[in-house]
Amino acid sequence: MEQGKVIKVNDNKATVALSKTDACKSCGACNAFGGADKLMTCEVENTLGVAEGDRVYIEIAQKHEVIATFLIFVMPVLFMIIGYFVGFLISSVIYKSPSEKVGVGVAAIFFAFSLYVVKVIDEWAEKNKKFVPVLLRKL
Repeated sequence: MEQGKVIKVNDNKATVALSKTDACKSCGACNAFGGADKLMTCEVENTLGVAEGDRVYIEIAQKHEVIATFLIFVMPVLFMIIGYFVGFLISSVIYKSPSEKVGVGVAAIFFAFSLYVVKVIDEWAEKNKKFVPVLLRKL
């Protein structure tokens, strides 16, 4: 359960700015991507009739948070490692000697492909109600 403030309401959707928790402070992912000062926001269905400025609790099922974390942080790294070994094996077969350069090149291609896969899954998850955050209650 996360706490946030409604910053925008359009039709039946509300945009909620989430409060950064202690876990956010220790993570550092925002700093790595240049977003330390930016608000974390999410769009939710306005089932409670909230207005701008309302403080609310939202929730994403714990199981789905774990899946999302895996997709965002672990899957691209796994794709990159697999790509390296695939490239290494391909160079061994084609050039009769393993090449680290080919391994790194294929790893980069696999990494880029993993980002595309994450984007496709994100678009699917956005349509799937199980992965969408929901408003629990107003504060």
